[in-house]
Amino acid sequence: LHEDSPDYRGIDCAALYRKDLFKVDATQAIPVPLPPAADGSARHTRDIYMVRGRLLGDSVVLFVNHWPSRRGGEAASRPGRVAAATILKNYADSLRSDNPEIDLLFVGDFNDDPVNVSLKETLQAVDKRGDVGQTGYYNPMVSLYRQGVGSLGYRDSWNLFDQIIVSQGLVDGSDWTIEQAQVMRRGYLLQPSGRYRGYPLRTFVGNDYRAGYSDHLPVYAVLSRPKT
Repeated sequence: LHEDSPDYRGIDCAALYRKDLFKVDATQAIPVPLPPAADGSARHTRDIYMVRGRLLGDSVVLFVNHWPSRRGGEAASRPGRVAAATILKNYADSLRSDNPEIDLLFVGDFNDDPVNVSLKETLQAVDKRGDVGQTGYYNPMVSLYRQGVGSLGYRDSWNLFDQIIVSQGLVDGSDWTIEQAQVMRRGYLLQPSGRYRGYPLRTFVGNDYRAGYSDHLPVYAVLSRPKT
């Protein structure tokens, strides 16, 4: 599932699914208007891609994200990610107002760590299951970040920009429940030697083809539901 975004580099969000497990009902590209650049020119980023469907018969809504990068520095670029978080929360809150038990998943590259303003304060994603009733959103990856787990390496430190966040319906609902979320760290995904040993094995470094996968590691969640 895919739609073109106005991103200046041509990057888009998409979703891949198994037809035997998931049935698509509708998709929607949600624009993310950004504050203008310092010179007043317009800036463009990836749309948030929403997919409505049924996971083994149960209604699920997926929001695929790739928020504005940290180009220019974390603080200078922060308003763009706060804008994306605000739009995501408005859409999600609207769905939850109609059905508080609805199952929502926010996935993707947020270009922020779980404790940054956009996710902690704007989206209000909490790190404890018992607190999810206060905000409606739970981020199971906060604890991983605090343990030093990351999905991308930069200047000898790790960030956890790639995350899976869920609504209250996936924490204490009657259908699907999130059991855990993890960063997939396998040997074949990592640089085997050299200066960047242990970092994600990239496809390209500049114009040099490295036959890798990405400069980010994948993340995944495990969901369960009562036997019926």
